Amino acid sequence: MKETELKKILEELGLEEPKTEETKYPKLENLSSKQATEIVDEMFEKIEKGDSSIELHKPKSQSDYTIFKYSLDISPKIQVLGIPYGARMLKADFQGGELCIWALVEKGQDIVPRGFHVCTTGGDVPDPKNLWHISTVQAGPMVYHIFEDNSLEF
Repeated sequence: MKETELKKILEELGLEEPKTEETKYPKLENLSSKQATEIVDEMFEKIEKGDSSIELHKPKSQSDYTIFKYSLDISPKIQVLGIPYGARMLKADFQGGELCIWALVEKGQDIVPRGFHVCTTGGDVPDPKNLWHISTVQAGPMVYHIFEDNSLEF
């Protein structure tokens, strides 16, 4: 929405123009329910009419993301893997007898090192304040707890 259009809407609603440069639009919590509804309704009307002055946030397309699989050793030692920056760990499980973790990654991101621990029930666990739990998986009588270590600095 262009600034002049916003000023016009605010005038029509009997509201003042925002005082600071960092706020171009009135905060909804500063408006009555009726005023906020009127602003939102007017914006939707413009969108439906194809008004190009309304800028919408367009999320990235699904094709910008993919899911990668990484193998982990069943070992109490920390394991460092190269994973795209910003990847979100989804799950750990066994596939074909191998312990794996899956991550949602944005294509084209730089590869960064990330550390992981595979702990067993009853076994030692590193300082838990530095760990993010990814998943717990079972294989026969064994139960494995997979953590990402956020204390590592590379």
